Amino acid sequence: MDRTEKITEICQQLEVVVRCEQHMRNHTALGVGGKIDAIAYPETPEAAAQLVVEFEKWQIPWSALGSGSHLIVHDNAVNRVAISLKLLEEVLLFKDNKVHAHAGYRISRLALAIADRGFRLKENFDSYLGTLGSIIHRREKKGVFLKNIKSLLCLYNGKLMKVLGEELKEMSKEEQERYLRLILAAELELVAETSEVVKKKQLKKINAYLKDQQNGLQGVGPVFEEKVGRYSAAKLIEAAGLKGLTSGDAMVCTNDGNFIVNKANTNADQVLNLIDQVKNKVKDHSGKELKLALELW
Repeated sequence: MDRTEKITEICQQLEVVVRCEQHMRNHTALGVGGKIDAIAYPETPEAAAQLVVEFEKWQIPWSALGSGSHLIVHDNAVNRVAISLKLLEEVLLFKDNKVHAHAGYRISRLALAIADRGFRLKENFDSYLGTLGSIIHRREKKGVFLKNIKSLLCLYNGKLMKVLGEELKEMSKEEQERYLRLILAAELELVAETSEVVKKKQLKKINAYLKDQQNGLQGVGPVFEEKVGRYSAAKLIEAAGLKGLTSGDAMVCTNDGNFIVNKANTNADQVLNLIDQVKNKVKDHSGKELKLALELW
């Protein structure tokens, strides 16, 4: 039995929808990526947990897949299973100053629902791309965003575990990473937003982003960590005159230099070449070293 057959067998036993040999260009925001072994779509946290246990038992590599907005996938074959949480129940639970959502929930929709109820997060998002799980992963790497988290539902040593945000803060980096490998849901603490002016600005920003999504915008970012010391990565890129720089059909966004867009039919090699160009040119211009914020498969 080859690996694809084993993946299919495991998913069928657990009654999980699976799609084998999928082109990742259809599952990334930038529209690039080769063929992956399979994408599995569990409908409950319990099924997701069982999937991981079985995959690790059979030494099948896996990764969590959000919306693909912080991901670059190489053009060659991808030998792993992507676990997508998009089929988890879409219910948002608001209670007092807290909200509970599954990790596959799109952050743009979540931010809109929060703002519409007159709240905001303690730690505001710099962008509204991606899913809740991916944002937590990105922010956790920089030691921020945890101030919003009341609790997380995670997979830990093969079991579903609820861990409090305060407990996470006290853990070592290594222990945090073990808990955050697969985030299934989060409870976030909210702050009441009393200013109607601020609320309207927030809603306007989120709705503008949602309109871009509906118009089929293909882009990825933030490409680099947003801050280099006290400097903004986007400002450093703009100061070096790199907005609009291209490599094939990959282009540095003309609105925000820390995003890359697909003009037509780019590929991973062009995107990675463009990233290297930007890093080198910013280094030459300002002496600052940009650090990649995207995940590479």
